[in-house]
Amino acid sequence: MNLVPSGRGPNPFARIMAAAEGGSGLAALGAFASRFGAPGAQLRLVDVIANPAMLFPSLKLALPDWTDTHLAMAHGARVALTDAAQRLTATGQAVDVELLDLSVLHASAPDALASAARTWHADLVAVGAHPRGHRWACRLDPEEVVAVTHCPVLYVPIAQLALAAPPLARALVAIDGSATSIATLRLALAVLPADVRIRVIYVVDRSLQPGEHWLKRLFEADGTRALDTAAAMLTPRVAATETAMIATEDELDDVASAILRDARAWQADLVVTGLRGIHGRSHTLPGSVASRALRDTTCPLLVNPPSVVHEDVDGIAFESRTEDPMNVSFPGIRPQYHAGRLQLTFPATADGAQIRCAITAEALEDHFGAASSREPDLIAAFDANRPAIEAAAARLIEETGAHAVVLHSGFFRMYDGA
Repeated sequence: MNLVPSGRGPNPFARIMAAAEGGSGLAALGAFASRFGAPGAQLRLVDVIANPAMLFPSLKLALPDWTDTHLAMAHGARVALTDAAQRLTATGQAVDVELLDLSVLHASAPDALASAARTWHADLVAVGAHPRGHRWACRLDPEEVVAVTHCPVLYVPIAQLALAAPPLARALVAIDGSATSIATLRLALAVLPADVRIRVIYVVDRSLQPGEHWLKRLFEADGTRALDTAAAMLTPRVAATETAMIATEDELDDVASAILRDARAWQADLVVTGLRGIHGRSHTLPGSVASRALRDTTCPLLVNPPSVVHEDVDGIAFESRTEDPMNVSFPGIRPQYHAGRLQLTFPATADGAQIRCAITAEALEDHFGAASSREPDLIAAFDANRPAIEAAAARLIEETGAHAVVLHSGFFRMYDGA
């Protein structure tokens, strides 16, 4: 259960959980999420409430008796759930409801929602949440929900739920050539309605700056292979499809920003992206593509984690995420010197994805014998120790799943002692 389908076949979303902060837009969220479901899919609506004193402690002075306040909040949530359920039931949708009271569960909103999703065996969790930084008592942060939830997550900004029916005519799928991203495209083809137009993009990260010759030879070739695979998968689809290779604008740009710019320019109603696993669990890292896209998106975003495998060891149930070992490679080109950061940068690929690697001058001086932080000395130390440096970079890429890694002196002290 909850495995990414191996082909474009059956829709795996048979149990959909839809949760919103304070019950905002629950009926609209449930209706939108149901469009991704298999025929006859079950829908569970979830309202999340919390004690406002956790967010505004000074309120305790004004309202010392929180029992009545808590009861009023719980009553209001149940009314909102009942109203949303009745509206959806009237359309023929099978619906049940659940109230998550954080003051009773003693858990954060993302953890409580993830636990409820696991208990109910949800195949998809849809989240309606306020923009990042919004002061809401439940703080249902989509980044945190993605990090702890065992199945795909559909994040819908609250502003979208104010619409009578959020549109779903154009979906943009971002791939990087990795197994996870191809599995994400398979999932999108399985769950998107047949009339949805699909655009698949591959982003060339120009911030790697290996030079135009190497950029074309190394990264554009990887992108061409990935998009050729995508085009073959799109062939049977009836609705219009397209593929495109785009690029970041400069070294200050990033992949997530490029994806969201393309989504806005193409007027996408949905963005779909994958999430790499780390040490057998899903996680969003600062700077990761999915994490940054969740922070900045203005349209719904579907995030697909690596496949889940359920294991039983000595009678104890475990969940683990499965991915083949990363295939990390380095093109062996001359590293680039960045005087402002006192770093050498060099590119890598991991399962077809572009990775920007860097090593600090301090690390080269402390561990690889660089005579100074001048460019010739750093380049000489790098060239003399390239196998060890690339092995360390590969290890860090494998451990973090990040799209950019920096090798500091402290990492080598830990790495040498491991």
